[in-house]
Amino acid sequence: LVHVWGVMATLITRLSLTWCGSKIPLVSSLISDATGLSAAGIYRRVLFCLALRCSDLIYANSLAGVNAYHQHTNPRIEVIYNGLNIERFNADSMDYNRLAKASGLRCRYFVIKVAAARWHKDYDLFLDVARLVTSVRDDVAFIGVGSGPDLERLTLTPQCIGNNRIKMLGSREDVDCLVGSAAIGLLFPRHGAHNEGISNSVMEYMAAGLPVITTDEFGGSMELLDGVGGVVLSPNADAIAAQILTWLDDPRAMTQIGAAG
Repeated sequence: LVHVWGVMATLITRLSLTWCGSKIPLVSSLISDATGLSAAGIYRRVLFCLALRCSDLIYANSLAGVNAYHQHTNPRIEVIYNGLNIERFNADSMDYNRLAKASGLRCRYFVIKVAAARWHKDYDLFLDVARLVTSVRDDVAFIGVGSGPDLERLTLTPQCIGNNRIKMLGSREDVDCLVGSAAIGLLFPRHGAHNEGISNSVMEYMAAGLPVITTDEFGGSMELLDGVGGVVLSPNADAIAAQILTWLDDPRAMTQIGAAG
């Protein structure tokens, strides 16, 4: 069989197989988010529908994605959730000082966001939250981990330049240890721009025992069941900052919420 990823790869591969007269099955990973096509233009809709018809089997990484693309009745859809090696977060292998070493800071608490530095990942909201929290407490730092086209812009924002407890580290090879040495994990897509099905970052936070804050824009909210392991909030900096401060004021409760995930 041939396994491809994405709409254009599916269409080109089907044309190639047809041209060669091959009967090899074509498996396509077409659904890796929960955005759907409601806001897509006609061109993208047509190409996606063609890719569906060209595929012998279609993989999705979440039921949220299947529902968002209205494929829940499609018999050729299979859901394979993102994998996670729990051993990466084994307490015996964790360096709990890794964030302090990487950032050059000595803080009691670190709040982390692991995501590509791209517009739809809404690091601007992350920085606004960080500014609010660090203006109230001097024992917490906010660390962004991930590379991307927005990284330089984000490092030059007033929040980062004017506050040494807000840092963008860029790409790192030791993400598991960075996550393991944090106190709280954050992830939220930009309002109306992106909706993930299953987030690797959220799964990693929960595997490391971190309480998680996501927003109701985030398809992965189903991973946080009724506040077990974290909370789902509106994409509002004041509300998110208030939740972080509540947790920091009660470390025992914060730890229990993270452990429950």
